[in-house]
Amino acid sequence: MNVGFEEVKSQGSRVNRFIKSRVPSSSFPTDGLIHTDVPSLSYVNAWVVEKLSSHLRAHTAECVMETFGISINTWTKMKKGLPIRRSVAERLLERVDPYL
Repeated sequence: MNVGFEEVKSQGSRVNRFIKSRVPSSSFPTDGLIHTDVPSLSYVNAWVVEKLSSHLRAHTAECVMETFGISINTWTKMKKGLPIRRSVAERLLERVDPYL
């Protein structure tokens, strides 16, 4: 089952379309990761993926690996809103912190 993730700001709170619940803006994750019930998986926030996408000169395997140090498969999962390995997500966010 493919599940997308999207954030939408709505009347002072953000709608997390993955779990379809309303949470106050103050409690929404600001570190770029959304942890899942599965300890080894995390989602990368859509705003982070969008921001990183603007720093790619091409959406090729070589460019993604050179720029962010992740595979094209991981990049594709992030763009689709799918979870990736938590350890990869954490390392990615450490690496790309200057871009954010």
